[in-house]
Amino acid sequence: MRDNVLQDDSALSVPFVKRVMARNRFDKLNQYLHLNNNLNFVLDRQPNHYKLFKVRPFLDVVMKYLREEYHPKQNLPCVL
Repeated sequence: MRDNVLQDDSALSVPFVKRVMARNRFDKLNQYLHLNNNLNFVLDRQPNHYKLFKVRPFLDVVMKYLREEYHPKQNLPCVL
């Protein structure tokens, strides 16, 4: 994944990351930043496989706060 994010010719490249962060710093962040326990990972084509497994806890927190704070009828801008 690291090489994809930092390479210019990769479809998964993220130019912003390459501009603002050295490869070594990206590697360290990638090494220590974990959002889920890999021991609980379920392989492809197995029951209960979830493609967003690694970021699921983060998504759960974001969704919780969105449900608490975002109220569509209250948060619509007035359009004339």
